[in-house]
Amino acid sequence: MGLLKYLYSKIFIAIVEDGEYISVATEIFDGNRKRDKDFEKFESFDAAKSYILDLISESPYYYISLLNTTRDQGAIPTCDKLQMRDFADMSLTKTLCIDKKWTLYSSSGLLKVLENRHSAYGLDYIFSPFTILHDFFKDKIEDVVGLHVLIQEERLILAVFSSEKLEFGAYFVTDADEIALMGALNDSSDSFELDSDDGKEEVDIDDFEEFDDIESLDDIESLDDIETLDDIENIESFEDFTEESEEVSIQEPEEEKEESISGFNLDFHRFTLIQDALKVFYQEEIYRQSFIEAIFIADAVGISEDLKHYLEEELFVSPIVRKIDLTHALLELTKDEVVHAS
Repeated sequence: MGLLKYLYSKIFIAIVEDGEYISVATEIFDGNRKRDKDFEKFESFDAAKSYILDLISESPYYYISLLNTTRDQGAIPTCDKLQMRDFADMSLTKTLCIDKKWTLYSSSGLLKVLENRHSAYGLDYIFSPFTILHDFFKDKIEDVVGLHVLIQEERLILAVFSSEKLEFGAYFVTDADEIALMGALNDSSDSFELDSDDGKEEVDIDDFEEFDDIESLDDIESLDDIETLDDIENIESFEDFTEESEEVSIQEPEEEKEESISGFNLDFHRFTLIQDALKVFYQEEIYRQSFIEAIFIADAVGISEDLKHYLEEELFVSPIVRKIDLTHALLELTKDEVVHAS
């Protein structure tokens, strides 16, 4: 078996579903030499599936990871099963204790949906967005109490870390299209409520949102095989410029203005979500009574300056913003997991 591994290529695949697209990043190795690297974005799941099946036909040694996109998930600052009840209803969830300090959880029913959805090739790993966030800013998680935020197209993940320990976690599903139509001062709390229907047998593709540090989901044959859950992304020429085209040129700035307003609304509502989550962190006795000393934003979509200004005015701290390529980050975690498992 060991010799066969040197005869075949190793294929690493990372899948991220966010918004209207499914992104797939791949790396292929011959021995220790990287032979190929690719990134594709698909508008349909079937197209992505065909692409992946074609890739893995080359070798029996492939490793596929997925960013968990289920709604009912989160992270809590304890591994004690009794204390967990103070933070969330854990009755229909799978959990994973991290470093004996904090726990990731996700709906068992929705994880089964993910398993079935990707059964054509099988998943080896399901990673939580909280894991991505922790790993992405691992050089910044120090003794300070830091607010870490991962911003995706239709999700917002928030965690407070101090000295490698999670103090607070919050996960939100956002609908960018709906928010863009709202006034910046309108109350849109209903748009961000988490779906709590764990027991559905059929779950729409839109119900997928993301999972946790689910480190190893090797050889998924059934839900029980998910190690990571265990236990515990013309203007016409100048000569042709007519009265009609002049009207178009007058309207174009209005379109740009509308896009700008929509972006403003979206970032404002992201800010209100963060603001509301921090009120819970500061006011609930079950959380450590600490004040945020630093803000770190992993930006997967291209946020505006407005959001940074909002946070700076609210917390009196200038945010540190880093662009993140989620599929690349997921691919790196996948390779690390395979190395540690071998």
